[in-house]
Amino acid sequence: MDFQPFGPAHKAAQNTAIIRETSKQIMQDRKAAIVAAASGNAISKADFGHDLLSLCLKANLAEDIPEKRMSDEEIYGRESHALIDGRS
Repeated sequence: MDFQPFGPAHKAAQNTAIIRETSKQIMQDRKAAIVAAASGNAISKADFGHDLLSLCLKANLAEDIPEKRMSDEEIYGRESHALIDGRS
């Protein structure tokens, strides 16, 4: 069956693209907040959360584990699964 540019499959593809772009923007914003907090430029600790995404990003930005870092795509994939599981 060929992909149709309309109907439920098309809507699902559109929604997935929106979720992916929004997630990438949230990740970039969180990274910036974590880096700002580490350099002392954060307004408060409320600039970034203690949720799964923030914890993964903080651990990934740690300088003492360069060989164990995950790519943004890997973090996104783990977050997507956690969100679906209801753990985030």
